[in-house]
Amino acid sequence: MTATALSPRTRTIGISWNRVLAAEGRKQTSLRSTWWTLALLILTIAGSGVITALGVYLGQLDATAEDIGPLGGALAGISAAEIIVLVIGVLAATGEYASGVVHSTFTAVPARTPVVLAKAGVVGASVLAASAVLIVGTFGINWILYSGQAYDLPITGPGVLRSLIGAAVFLGLFATIGTAMGWLLRSTAGAVGAMLGLLFGLPIIGLMIPDTYAAAITRFLPANAGSAMMEPMQAPGMLSAWAGLAVMLGWTAAFVVAAILVVRRRDA
Repeated sequence: MTATALSPRTRTIGISWNRVLAAEGRKQTSLRSTWWTLALLILTIAGSGVITALGVYLGQLDATAEDIGPLGGALAGISAAEIIVLVIGVLAATGEYASGVVHSTFTAVPARTPVVLAKAGVVGASVLAASAVLIVGTFGINWILYSGQAYDLPITGPGVLRSLIGAAVFLGLFATIGTAMGWLLRSTAGAVGAMLGLLFGLPIIGLMIPDTYAAAITRFLPANAGSAMMEPMQAPGMLSAWAGLAVMLGWTAAFVVAAILVVRRRDA
């Protein structure tokens, strides 16, 4: 009796999305790098976000309502947090190749697409949730500190809550793009470098082209779309918050689809 080779689709039958998601969740929480980067994310968002409010509360800093702004400096650490979450995303994918786990992963799920999507979902959702708690919590601490010095942060002010949640959503989407870049390049250093170029390099290139074209192009870059999501009021020449979200969703979808196509077509 001869054995019959099974197609990837046939061998994937019985492997539910829930099981793939659960497996990717276990992988993510079992990595020491996940907890180290999470601790660094806490220090970055919370530490940077409350330092000005703490200085005002202790009487070491003088600030006007205009200096404080409607968000009270709660997003002061977002620029550094962007780098941290891109590393989280990249390591989630490149760690598969560094440890050799990718071979057993794709043996269990030969179709590969569920793995790429599940990892993107786990990373994006976990970064979004952690960031939302940290950002909203930082704003709450600042509200208490400023209240002690007779400053009133407008909790229900126009665009305040949307900006705080928008920042968390941006970090979650950017981490997801990092995961896709990790799948595409398979190298941690290469993927991190490419993500830094996407975040900081492309806006610099925009400074080298005529202003007429730069204004129309650069606002659709991830960094500027993310900035639009975090602004309580739309700045001149910038996208609206919802348009910024749409642009970031487009970037994320494009990278994840590219990762799926590449991972399905090459050897592990």
